Amino acid sequence: MEAVDPTKPPVVRARATQDMLAVIDEFEAGLEAKLRAKAPAEALARVEEAATTAYLPTRITSQVVLAAVDLVGRERAVKLWRFFFVRRYGRSPILRAIVTGALRLFGISPASLYRQVQRNWHTTYRNMCVPSVYFPEENRVVIHLRDVHPEILEEYPDYLLALQGGLEGMTGMAGADGTSTMRIDKDAREVEIEITW
Repeated sequence: MEAVDPTKPPVVRARATQDMLAVIDEFEAGLEAKLRAKAPAEALARVEEAATTAYLPTRITSQVVLAAVDLVGRERAVKLWRFFFVRRYGRSPILRAIVTGALRLFGISPASLYRQVQRNWHTTYRNMCVPSVYFPEENRVVIHLRDVHPEILEEYPDYLLALQGGLEGMTGMAGADGTSTMRIDKDAREVEIEITW
């Protein structure tokens, strides 16, 4: 995986934020309207007008993410993105049959899903960090993000709560209940997200 270039912005697929907006009212009724009132209109417009496969600067998407964090609080923000991740990948009409079939045929576990993180990270995030995954115990994984883009750490570190919640949501995808903790080391430009199930 390529090193992060701090002279270029970190980017994320537009679809990640677009899909969160589409299901946020399922997490809490009326939350979408509150989010639309709180988030900058320019950022919302950029997110909604982008092609789903387009990459947007996290400086733009973070404005929507941070507005949601402000509305629900840091602890519930992790729960929001966990809900969103499970809803998007585990219960969406398009993906439900695929995920259910894969679970039945291959016995997908949280560990098998976490093994895919490093390989597939770049499909959603680019120039954000260099991820690695290790399993200190059978039911525990650590996602180690190295070389985290300084823009994220210095300007909007709460953006990482969305990552924490999404990664925690992978346990729900595999039919398990998980919890997570996150450690941020700004000086080393590293983040560790530990999930147990």
